[in-house]
Amino acid sequence: MLTGMFSLIGRLQLFAEPLLLWQIAPESITTDFTPMMEIYDKAFKTGDYQYAAAESLVLAVVTGILAFVFYRVTNRNMS
Repeated sequence: MLTGMFSLIGRLQLFAEPLLLWQIAPESITTDFTPMMEIYDKAFKTGDYQYAAAESLVLAVVTGILAFVFYRVTNRNMS
């Protein structure tokens, strides 16, 4: 159960692997390939720090909600 929750959180925050692969094949991995890559692009390539900060907060809230729902669904039968 815990590994499933960590996998969900890690999937939403994936950044390093697509960034490395983007350097090899930029035509197949776009800047919006993962949410973190889009946030990075907005902040450091276009300079839109406010939008990137807002996207970061939305990503944190969505990740928290999904982790909570996953926890509740997997622990439903234990109560």
